[in-house]
Amino acid sequence: MSDELGPAERALLSVLDAGERKASELKVAGGAKARDAAVAALVGRGFATQAREGRSYRCAITDAGREANARLPPAPEKRTRAPRAQKGPGADELRTMIAALLDEKLAPIAARLDRLLAAREGERAIAPTEAPAEALLLDAVARLDAERQYGGLVPIPALRRELARDGHRDRAAIDAALLALEDDGALRLLVAQSPATLADRADGIDRPGRGLIYYVARGGA
Repeated sequence: MSDELGPAERALLSVLDAGERKASELKVAGGAKARDAAVAALVGRGFATQAREGRSYRCAITDAGREANARLPPAPEKRTRAPRAQKGPGADELRTMIAALLDEKLAPIAARLDRLLAAREGERAIAPTEAPAEALLLDAVARLDAERQYGGLVPIPALRRELARDGHRDRAAIDAALLALEDDGALRLLVAQSPATLADRADGIDRPGRGLIYYVARGGA
């Protein structure tokens, strides 16, 4: 029966054979809809189990699934090509690099200005705001990407500052909204490769076992 599995089902079986996974941790070509269809196919064949968890779910392999995975042929080896001569960055790459560098240098200054503006409000307590609407989050990501030419990867600290201008300062609520949008496939959350070099890394989303989530991209980007 293993030869009837499609590429997505085979990829998920291989991942689940290493242990139980959340839906957001299962990645296949085609995004969330393709993932959910592949999970349903595995569950229907008795190769996996699915347990709801809030708005998402967790998935685990069964004994039958392990046997099916063991029978799968090895993935074909990728052919390696001779390295091409390196070319200098193009105009778009240079603009992206400059925008990222400016944002990194200006981030501490912007954070300090935010603190100073908050202090000028005196001792009046700022009530936490509810989570921003999904449409507002998606619009803010698209607007920042277009205005600052981030190349599709918008830093979460910059997104927080943009949302704060609209009165949304509740960190936990923003984090929860971003993670929910990722589960729905509307956004993708990406970890920083060198978090120790980021001056505003405290404004990312630290997820144990995953790392520092620092960038957000629109779904399917």
